[in-house]
Parts: sequence; C-alpha cells; structure tokens
Amino acid sequence: MDSNEFQVISITRKELVAAGEQIKLEGELAELCREAGFTTMMFFTKAAWLTAIEVREGESCDTRGRLWDVLQLLLLKIRGGAGDTSRIEFDVQVARAGGRNEMVGLVAEIGPADIDDPTSAITIMTPEDE
Repeated sequence: MDSNEFQVISITRKELVAAGEQIKLEGELAELCREAGFTTMMFFTKAAWLTAIEVREGESCDTRGRLWDVLQLLLLKIRGGAGDTSRIEFDVQVARAGGRNEMVGLVAEIGPADIDDPTSAITIMTPEDE
C-alpha cells in the first residue's frame, strides 16, 4: 500500500457486542436506564464498564448503584446545558476497596444504534476509547 493510501475498516456495533467490546444494556439494566429518564438504547464500551460499573472484589457497592450514579451524572450534565449534547464529557467518583475513591472520566455520545439501524443510541466510553 502506498504511504498516501489508507484503508477503511468498518465494524458494526452488533459485531462489537458479540466480541464483548461493547455491552448493550438490556433487561433489568435497560429498565434502570428508563427509570433514570433515558429512552434510547444504551451501550458501554468494555473499558468504561470495567472502570466505572463493574464491582471488584472487596468493594461494597453494586452494579445497579454504580450505573444509577453514572446515569444521574450524565443527566445533570445534559440538563445543565453541556453545549454540544451529541458528545458529553463527565466524571464519576467510584468507591474502591479500602475506602479509596477514584475519579473516572467518561464520554457519552449519541448516534445511530448501528450501521443499518438509525435508531438513536447512547454509548458511554472512556476518553481512550474514542
């Protein structure tokens, strides 16, 4: 390939979910999103889920509680006039084992659910996932 050429690689969200690189919130977690006020499909990248939501050994919180916190912080940012509401950066404080707290930076983007599905979806990711 010539140094001035580039190759476009396309991957669908369905493929990312199947590969475990994105998590689609379904069932009880999708219901929690609706309770929080979100009517769109919600996805997390694997890195965002592992960093901000998944509960590690020795931590005294739960997945639902952490997800609720992330959703509420995102809603506050949206309602606060975050400017470009197609992409919002926000931080969440995550309680870790031993009473430590970790500030985690997240990004939420709204866009089509997939290449062949124009339905709106929100993807929450780490800044490194972009």
